[in-house]
Amino acid sequence: MRFENLNISLKPVSGNDITLQNLSLDSRKVQAGDFFLCLVGEKYDAHEFIPEVLLKKPAGIIVCKPIPDSDNTQVIHVEDTLQFLQKLAYEKAKSLNAIRIAVTGTNGKTSTKEFLRFLFQHAVENPSSVHATEKNLNNFYGVPYTILSANQNTKVLICEAGMNRKGEIAVLSKIIQPHFAIITSIAEGHIGNFHSFQEIIEEKFSITKSLQGNLIIPPALQSYAKDLFPAAIVVDNAFFQNQIQFNTIQDHKKQGTELIYKGKRYLLPILGKHQMQNFLLALATVKLASEQYDFIRWNPEQLFLGMREFQPPAGRMIKKEMEKQITLWDDSYNANLNSFRAAIETLLAITNKTESLAAILGEMLELGKQSKAMHEELGRIVRAAHFKPVLFEGSQEAREAFAKGYGNQHLFLVDIEEKDRESIFKAWKQELTLPAHVLLKASRGIKIESWLPFFNNEA
Repeated sequence: MRFENLNISLKPVSGNDITLQNLSLDSRKVQAGDFFLCLVGEKYDAHEFIPEVLLKKPAGIIVCKPIPDSDNTQVIHVEDTLQFLQKLAYEKAKSLNAIRIAVTGTNGKTSTKEFLRFLFQHAVENPSSVHATEKNLNNFYGVPYTILSANQNTKVLICEAGMNRKGEIAVLSKIIQPHFAIITSIAEGHIGNFHSFQEIIEEKFSITKSLQGNLIIPPALQSYAKDLFPAAIVVDNAFFQNQIQFNTIQDHKKQGTELIYKGKRYLLPILGKHQMQNFLLALATVKLASEQYDFIRWNPEQLFLGMREFQPPAGRMIKKEMEKQITLWDDSYNANLNSFRAAIETLLAITNKTESLAAILGEMLELGKQSKAMHEELGRIVRAAHFKPVLFEGSQEAREAFAKGYGNQHLFLVDIEEKDRESIFKAWKQELTLPAHVLLKASRGIKIESWLPFFNNEA
């Protein structure tokens, strides 16, 4: 990673004030005159690359460990280089004449962020003035990267904020200093790293710690907001003056949702009620921004027409036509119990009785002591929706719990370390009733998309 034209003045723990213009976090990308920041991660330590960086004649090196002095390069010592990076991002965010938006939530962060990006690009004069998180770079490293990579012409800055442990969201909120914050949903994701579900609720609402404007939430979070942020804006039908309605298209070939606004109908490339809720959260943010900033245009008809060109993020209910009347729905990006429910509900809504449902699923990670109960519940949900056959990959505990909920018939259990996957896949496939819709979903760490090539090999 390399950032140019930062023009940020900071005072380190020791030494004179410095003005950073160009900053590199990657020793391979350092150019003459850059500052090189030595980050320390779990698997790497950038201090080890200082000798090769010095050969490139940087303006300075920022370190948090003792190193020999250099005759020709300024060495700046700080207590923590990651915190220094976050401080840089904080200063850069403040320097931008931009609307700052933070998006957090257990499910739907990336989809909502992409809706925001698309809608704001259609609501400003210059689409390139909208800058948003790439992919899901939403942690202590990703949020600074998003901010530092924004140029000075940025008018709308959209930052996705994720968390694994208590206290992380408040730090990200402090870096972003958002004018608008969105909480998309709250569920049991990462509950293994928390003492209770209440702690997860409080962690998500800590996005308001440095909020300078409106918190925007769906109706499902209203009861939590009463205690934690009573001024939250709830996006329901009343917010849009009951002028917006939507219907799921009962035909997966059209793949979308019909939105009705002032009597006119628009087909949006959005699947599932949960994704429509995320879209409405983003739409509400544009509306609120237009009421506070003159350069944001509120023209819902044009926004709905523009949505015909929207491309959903990878791994979020992406339809893929496979061989022999098999339609695969790739929802492989991540998973928890709520997102499984949403994906299954979506498939039930868009398929008909002549089409069968099957699944290749995987373990939900970071559930701690609740893992067994939640995987058993997942098994019951999948069985009740009549998915068969089902292939389930995960740890022994997760496999046994899922099987207890689902039953042993039409079930293929796969250990994470299993080598002979092809024969298991073939056995699973032989039980398919065609035409079939196959759901592909698991937590990111399972890499459930690794099953995709087996379809392609048989195409």
